[in-house]
Amino acid sequence: MTVDRGAVHETQLFNLRENPDELLEEHHDPRVIALTGFTPSKHQVNLAIDPRYADQLEEMETLLLAEMRRHNDPWRLWAAPARPWNPLSQT
Repeated sequence: MTVDRGAVHETQLFNLRENPDELLEEHHDPRVIALTGFTPSKHQVNLAIDPRYADQLEEMETLLLAEMRRHNDPWRLWAAPARPWNPLSQT
């Protein structure tokens, strides 16, 4: 997670089959569990910070950037690669 100009930017990666509600570590707090009555499983967290999923995260980010380029999406994400990109071209 980073903070840039007052905005929080956090990469998230979930196994939607095992964590369809995209639960975070915060959902494991006993106070949250008491409020919701739901106890998440150990694996129901953001996987982006887990080194075991680094390759999967990189693959997903690469696919996302490729689709953004394919559709000429001009709204670059904060975590997109730093190399220049002209959204009006296919490169």
